[in-house]
Amino acid sequence: MLTTKEVFHKVGYFDEDLVEGGEFLEWYSRVIDYPLTHFEVNEVLCMRRLHDANWMMSKTNTMYPLVLKKIIDRRKKLKQ
Repeated sequence: MLTTKEVFHKVGYFDEDLVEGGEFLEWYSRVIDYPLTHFEVNEVLCMRRLHDANWMMSKTNTMYPLVLKKIIDRRKKLKQ
């Protein structure tokens, strides 16, 4: 994902209390919910190598349920 600093000014910065990728998921959910113009590029811009020894591959991602709850709670407040 490529973005500009104006996006951070509009939707806010990463929640540093979240870790293991959760900070990006929560931030990106705010980007999606904010009325911003975005578009997709349907070609590979970067490749990365995944293998069993990758740090993230060895994690159980225990942060994800907490991140999802935070996203759901924020969206409920937006509907009120």
